[in-house]
Amino acid sequence: MKIYTATHPLEAHMLMQLLHQQGIACELRGEMLFALRGEIPMDSSSAPSLWLQKPEQKTAAQQIIREFLNPPPAECWQCPECGEHHEGQFSACWQCGFSQTTQ
Repeated sequence: MKIYTATHPLEAHMLMQLLHQQGIACELRGEMLFALRGEIPMDSSSAPSLWLQKPEQKTAAQQIIREFLNPPPAECWQCPECGEHHEGQFSACWQCGFSQTTQ
């Protein structure tokens, strides 16, 4: 059962790994056809796609895909060193160089 059509093989591989980590068996089809884009029409039948091996895992797989495609926004934070406020997508303070990843 086809569960997802990707825009790029890398996207398909990332999702496939997320699904495998959760115990959802799936396979990637159409990956090699991506190299022929421009030579053949690219549509949902030729794009990289993920196929479930167990249809009963459809609901769980759809939830994982939804979370991957719509991640929650990162929270704003204040630098503990200088007090500067930053948007959530930044992990380092532009003012003093403090990095949240070193905590």
